Amino acid sequence: MIEVEPTVNSPHGGDAIQGIKVLQVHIRLLGHLDVLVDGESLDVRGLRRQAILAALALNAGGPISSDQLIDVVWPGNPPATAINTLQSHISYLRRMIRVPGVILASSSGYTFDPAKVSSDLRLAEELIGEAGRERTVEDRAALLATALEMWRGRPLSYLRSLPWFCERAQSIDQAHHSAAKAAAEARLALGDHAALVPILLEMVTAHPFDEDLAAQLIIALYRAGRQAEALEVFRRTRDTLSEELGIDPGHNLRELERAVLSQSPTLNLPASRPTGSCADRSAQPVTQLPAANTVTLGRQRELARLSDLATRSRRRSTQVRGATRPIVLAGLPGVGKTTLALRWAHNATGHFPDGQLYVNLWDDRPRSPEDALTQLLSALGVTGDQLPVGVASMSGLYRSLLVGRRMLILLDDAQSADQIRPLIPCATDCLVLITSRSDLTSLVVTDGAELLHVEPLRSAHGLALLELRLGDSTTERAKAAAERIVEACGGLPLALAIAAGRTQSLGADLTATVAHTQSSGDLLSFLNGGDLATDLRSVFERTFMALNARSLRLLQLLSARTSGSFTLCDAAAISQSPDREAFAMVCELAEMNLVQSTKVADVYDIHPIVRVCACELQSGVTDSRFVA
Repeated sequence: MIEVEPTVNSPHGGDAIQGIKVLQVHIRLLGHLDVLVDGESLDVRGLRRQAILAALALNAGGPISSDQLIDVVWPGNPPATAINTLQSHISYLRRMIRVPGVILASSSGYTFDPAKVSSDLRLAEELIGEAGRERTVEDRAALLATALEMWRGRPLSYLRSLPWFCERAQSIDQAHHSAAKAAAEARLALGDHAALVPILLEMVTAHPFDEDLAAQLIIALYRAGRQAEALEVFRRTRDTLSEELGIDPGHNLRELERAVLSQSPTLNLPASRPTGSCADRSAQPVTQLPAANTVTLGRQRELARLSDLATRSRRRSTQVRGATRPIVLAGLPGVGKTTLALRWAHNATGHFPDGQLYVNLWDDRPRSPEDALTQLLSALGVTGDQLPVGVASMSGLYRSLLVGRRMLILLDDAQSADQIRPLIPCATDCLVLITSRSDLTSLVVTDGAELLHVEPLRSAHGLALLELRLGDSTTERAKAAAERIVEACGGLPLALAIAAGRTQSLGADLTATVAHTQSSGDLLSFLNGGDLATDLRSVFERTFMALNARSLRLLQLLSARTSGSFTLCDAAAISQSPDREAFAMVCELAEMNLVQSTKVADVYDIHPIVRVCACELQSGVTDSRFVA
């Protein structure tokens, strides 16, 4: 079993293979070049500075002399001021990174301090090397999958015009290609052939002369019951080799064609597979969904939209690259995201005959991916000594177990994209449904997640909810009071349910409820159902605590205004910030669904409950830490 030890400030889920550490300063070369300092991404501007940073990182701790760096940065024709400019760039990088002693200077040249600096390339190389030494195919597949996830784009893309980097970039590309082939081989051994087909199709298109890749694709297609397509891949590869290179396919590929034509049993997945591979499809379905709240008034549009997105997600998963495309339900706390998700999930159980998995990702604090994977694997029958160690291995086994199964995975109350990614399977027949207070934009951008905003109920549906809770006669006698409550609660189903519950517990009617809240002037204390989940003040405070302090302060200042609407100019003026900083703060508030853009350009609204909670914070009732 692979030993995994947690590391602080890891950009890859907090775990690293034993002996590999994601350090305080982490250079990312496998895609857009940047530096993570204590988890914060810093962009490096300027081709020369990027070249110096990348050269030091690629040299793996060894010194590079000033002359060598000048040749790297200004190949063939350095300026007369090269040495001074180089020193200026080095000084800039030191200031930007802000960690003393990161770039060391000696008589031999410049180098990164290996005790303080790591890189994604070095970590990926270690993972690939570790995969080659693993005894089990599950661990091998998990390690290679983790390594390949570190490629975020084309490595050193802006530096390939410089000869020194061009050669090294080609070496990195080859390492990625070899690792991808090894990962495909491991996944074939685990029975992941159906999900591999679109991935291998893309790889074969990019590398038409690679006979090993063609062989993998042929086997994957054959095992997926697509014999004619498998033979077509052989013919296409044979014709390409003949026309472009003037050669015939090798012995192994020709033998593979014969095996496909004869439907040789040697092509089938072995009946006895390694422990922990794909679960037996005849196993009883797993059903973990909590009971669904029957109250989903006014959500027909969202339920229909969810069904459309589910169909679109499965189609894109099959067509694009065989990875599951999650659906994110995002919105304010208490807006009914979980209720909506559970109602749709129960309605859709017939589409997921192998079962439905459910994980609540908040339990007094955000649950770690490892904790969530432990629960998911347990539901899939993996417990005790069978559980792998570490997120990478657990995620690999979890994904293998879902291959070929049609399951719904509902991940409730997600906090961040990093918390979610290890829980997303590769199986295209599975659907991942996520609820979150945040839009999880990173997941939308990098993982192709579909985003559906859940809005507060309209006034008519809010009144219908109160009628359902309290009875038609109650609201008919006090319709004006009911409308006041719906308006004060801003159409939030949770707030309306609490108001109805408090009204019943007090033995009062809605008119008395309105009179009480008006006389006390304390709506939030009234909207308290008795525990953290039904205390509206606590529910919103958790969201506020996740904000940057300056963004929260801006929300407080905007909420204290007479109007609940504002523009970016208003935000800049009231926070006394430059326009770009005000825009960044508004973006964070919008990401957390605490402000919403309107149909009028550059105008944003703040929900009435958000305003009340933010103003209370400003007055110091709940938490004075953010008050200037």
